[in-house]
Amino acid sequence: MLIVDDVTDTGETLSLAVDYARSLNPADVRTAVLQYKICSPFPPDFYSRKILKWRWIIYPWARYEDLAGFAEKIILDRALDLSQITVEFKDRYELAIKKTELLEILDDLTERGEIESIEGNIPTWRVLRNNVQPNKEQDF
Repeated sequence: MLIVDDVTDTGETLSLAVDYARSLNPADVRTAVLQYKICSPFPPDFYSRKILKWRWIIYPWARYEDLAGFAEKIILDRALDLSQITVEFKDRYELAIKKTELLEILDDLTERGEIESIEGNIPTWRVLRNNVQPNKEQDF
């Protein structure tokens, strides 16, 4: 049996999958990933690329969710405008994000009640107070 995932980082996903697969008593269980972060406690049997220095990897199928999470982390309890948020993406994550993409993410986060838009001469956004968790880092 071959279990395939995009990346091994914490190793939790592959570990759970392998434990479950072994409970089915297959002849063999092997693992493969696109990218193997060497800091992972779960080394896969096969990988296409070894990542020597830990970094966040954004896959096309998870880009939107990752960027939305980054946006919330950037904003936190501050009110920031579009240009400030864009600069933070570049400084913190070395990501250049298009204005249209960022506006779509901010609109969705606002609609979901995660952040609020503050209208004015220059629109700004901030995380709603009930969503702010001081001193708690997110996993990205």
